[in-house]
Amino acid sequence: MGIARDGAGRITGFFGYSGDPQLDALTEAERLLWSGIAWLADGRDPVAARASHPVIGPLDELVDRWCENRDLARLARILPPYLQGPSGLRAWEDLLAVLERLRASADVLPGLSEEDRSLLSRLVQETKSIVTRGGAA
Repeated sequence: MGIARDGAGRITGFFGYSGDPQLDALTEAERLLWSGIAWLADGRDPVAARASHPVIGPLDELVDRWCENRDLARLARILPPYLQGPSGLRAWEDLLAVLERLRASADVLPGLSEEDRSLLSRLVQETKSIVTRGGAA
């Protein structure tokens, strides 16, 4: 049981439980890249932790709104990285790429509210920050 790491010490997976001693040694970058593991390590309620995350919480709201509005073009782009869930640098990079494409296409695909445009810009900034810090680890 524990955190699976590659030869350079980067997390590649997780198999464990909240009492795992390896959870006490998570770096700040690992906490950002593997938020689910960090929540488990901290003993936090995953639903509350998800809602308070600077990217995942607002992204949940955006996806919910696009589902309600049946915004299929945008959902088709965001759902693959959203459903995979950002865990690890590569997944965060994939999410960032999709968010940047969605923001860039805001003028081409009609129907995006000013609130959603603003939220997309904020999500790009927050996700870029996580990718930058995680890439420096």
